[in-house]
Amino acid sequence: MTSNSFDPKQLVAAFNRAADTYDQALALPAEIGKRLLDRLDYIKVAPKTILDLGSATGHQTRALEKRYPKANIIALDFATNMLCKAKQQARWFTHQHFLCADATHIPLPDHSVDLIYSNLLLHWISDLPSLFSELARVLKPTGLLLFTSLGPDTLKELRQSWASINNLPHVHSFLDMHDLGDGLLKFKFADPIVDMEKITLNYSTPDKLFKDLKSLGASNLALDRNRGLTTPRQWQRFKQIYEEQNADSNSISTTFEIIYGHAWGPVLTDTATANEAGEVYISITKIKRKHI
Repeated sequence: MTSNSFDPKQLVAAFNRAADTYDQALALPAEIGKRLLDRLDYIKVAPKTILDLGSATGHQTRALEKRYPKANIIALDFATNMLCKAKQQARWFTHQHFLCADATHIPLPDHSVDLIYSNLLLHWISDLPSLFSELARVLKPTGLLLFTSLGPDTLKELRQSWASINNLPHVHSFLDMHDLGDGLLKFKFADPIVDMEKITLNYSTPDKLFKDLKSLGASNLALDRNRGLTTPRQWQRFKQIYEEQNADSNSISTTFEIIYGHAWGPVLTDTATANEAGEVYISITKIKRKHI
């Protein structure tokens, strides 16, 4: 399973800085989140406990609360400033709870969540096996995992434009749909389904695009990124090349590859069973005595 390696401190710092600007550039994450939520129209679930993994400023948390008003919703993010913004925008009387933690170390009990919802988080995770292991641990066997991630064709125009200038990595790589599917299978999630679509956004200038990316905290923080300073001459050359790709238009186009996935909780071993509420029972005959 491939993934990026990020500097965790810089990643948290970038998203903490973006907390004040995140909602100004929310159009794309909000639209992707809406499309992900729409999939719940065709999946029968009535969750009592929901984990919004990578909740940012809580836009999707509030949408989940509207859809499931009686559910307890845990908004988890590693950026404290994001959670503060989310808490400020929550209703006075709410079932939302706010938890600052790393997605690969979720401080929740085993098999305690009915629905894990994650919009545009997975491509920021360096250790995907640890993430899938944690998701498998906290999700009930009858629970649902629902997620989106950015795929490898995301920002391909930027990557191609920079490649004309030098061979240094200016845009970090993104997860492949097949890697995510393989990860779900490896950790024994049931009935996994992964699919993809591409969304093209048009910007008036490259500067507008980079302003939105910066507002969302979406900097290139991969450990193998280009750490040298981009000179004004290189930057102007990059913009010229990017604009020349759209010579027949008054705007520049930017591709975002969106990967959607869902799966049910991992199938239990023959030592355990679950009832309709997702509570796990282990036969006493299967518990081996521990000698002290």
